[in-house]
Amino acid sequence: MTEYIQDTLPVDLPGSEVADATAAHRPGGIVVITVVGELDMSSTPAFQELLGAEVDATCRRLVLDLSGVSFLGSSGLAALVEARQVVHSQDAELRLVCATHAVTRPLHATGLGEVFDIHQTLDGALA
Repeated sequence: MTEYIQDTLPVDLPGSEVADATAAHRPGGIVVITVVGELDMSSTPAFQELLGAEVDATCRRLVLDLSGVSFLGSSGLAALVEARQVVHSQDAELRLVCATHAVTRPLHATGLGEVFDIHQTLDGALA
């Protein structure tokens, strides 16, 4: 059985749902960051901090699992665009996992649905 290194960064936000982000490193330079809760102006800084800590020169593919995100605000969208720029500058790829209306609606409403490589399942993004 393969072991994965995993870091957890829980973010308690007053007045909102708890945002929880977990990073797991997989073989082949794949980093999976799973986010649960609201990705808004309160939680985005911690999300960006986790991205900065986990995405390094060894990262060949970043998979952001947003299937547990209940709200995606404009600052969350901006953080996704920034993550895409960072990953692409390292000749790596970014894949999003999202199937809920809470995430797909803002992505498509802003035209970003055409920019990102979107998958409905984590298995699909890892394939």
